[in-house]
Amino acid sequence: MTLLWQIGLAVFGAVFGAFLSFVLPILINNERHKKRPELLGSWKSSYRPDFRDWTSTVTEDIEIDLHLGKLRMRNAKNPSDDAYVVHAKLIERVYIIGRWRSLKPGANAFGAIILTVSPLGNLMCGYFTGLGNTGERTYCGWVLARKEEEINTAVELLRISTLGLLKND
Repeated sequence: MTLLWQIGLAVFGAVFGAFLSFVLPILINNERHKKRPELLGSWKSSYRPDFRDWTSTVTEDIEIDLHLGKLRMRNAKNPSDDAYVVHAKLIERVYIIGRWRSLKPGANAFGAIILTVSPLGNLMCGYFTGLGNTGERTYCGWVLARKEEEINTAVELLRISTLGLLKND
């Protein structure tokens, strides 16, 4: 009986430990993200779909919510019907760092993102990276704003803060 009791306790401990190792980080990250509730909700997004083309931009809607302890960003109203999801962490209450992947059936596009939240919390500026259509690594500017009329302000902030790397000067 003692051996069965010890085996039962060992199995229970292992299962309980595995459960806690999954749940505790989610709870901790949810609490961390709740400190910046203004990041959640609807945003306007603008980016260049091709880093070689300085004239084309895509503007779409982004919805940010919490999912399994991380920020989840999903796009909508994309003019070329591209669909993607970003899972990211909020670092130091200012930086959003994560990974994106395409949701298009059959697509294997993926990459990383880094965004900086403006001091007023109404703009985000940064970059995403991934593979281009011909397999080359791409780095493209990406801005988000609470209101569509603030997109140009975010683009200018990104341009200034990156010493004009986004524009052929």
